[in-house]
Amino acid sequence: MTSKKKKPYGNFLSKKAVLITFASLLLLIPVFLLANAYLTRNSEAKYLPITAAQSHKLRYIENDLVSGYLSDVLGINLRSITRSSSVNVSFSQISLSANRDYYAIASEYKGFAEGAYASLLNTNISFTSSNNISLEPYDTLFSVIGDNLTILTMPNSTNYIQQIAVTAVIDAQNSSACSSPSDDSGSNPSVSVNFIFTGSSCAYTVQLDPAEDNDASGKQFYADTILPNGSIEVKYGRVNGMDGQLAVLTNGITVNISRLELVYSYTDDKVILSSGALTVTSPYAGKQSKVVFAEG
Repeated sequence: MTSKKKKPYGNFLSKKAVLITFASLLLLIPVFLLANAYLTRNSEAKYLPITAAQSHKLRYIENDLVSGYLSDVLGINLRSITRSSSVNVSFSQISLSANRDYYAIASEYKGFAEGAYASLLNTNISFTSSNNISLEPYDTLFSVIGDNLTILTMPNSTNYIQQIAVTAVIDAQNSSACSSPSDDSGSNPSVSVNFIFTGSSCAYTVQLDPAEDNDASGKQFYADTILPNGSIEVKYGRVNGMDGQLAVLTNGITVNISRLELVYSYTDDKVILSSGALTVTSPYAGKQSKVVFAEG
């Protein structure tokens, strides 16, 4: 007598359990992924307000340091950068004095910015100061050295300058007749110079060749002073071997340039007045940039 074989219910149930478990995992995987994505976004979102606040703080620090540097350290006030058929860059004050140590003032400003100021705001600051200021895209370079100002307006073969106007207020009396250079006429830049002394003044406007060697041609706009004894001279042309250079040279006197206007040929590019470099870092944010004084 033969016996009937039992059906393998145990194996069947085991396989069925595996299939149900596998199917459940497939269903749960999207849930796990969604949950993980939510947790990740939530974790990142916690830092977004901090990062935004830090970025705002860095912009504030940058603006605060830059706004004071031009006037406090270099003694320069920019009036405006305007556009019409040309681009006009205008300054309302440039102080020139042998008693003003620009390097010492810049060093103190740098030390304050990187030390006490940075510590107070819980940031790291690296401030590279300079007494040279550049104007882009015209490649103009301003340099204040003691009681002298030089402006290199033509570092390449293209002369962008159309007009220059200088008004110098001099803390002294005029002791000689003012002299001025001869007019080169043609399409050369127009140069206007006005000397305002204690009790008198003189003004001239001529067109000057930016490539003329004015170091060799003698004095240009010039006057001697008394009380105190000294002199002032403004040159434009080839100065110190460089074409297109404007130089305001003083000796023994304090001079405030109350007006300096440079009129350039028109450009669609943004005009930027800048100097040195500034790096500011704090938790979750950092910023490195040129020291930009103005854009127009």
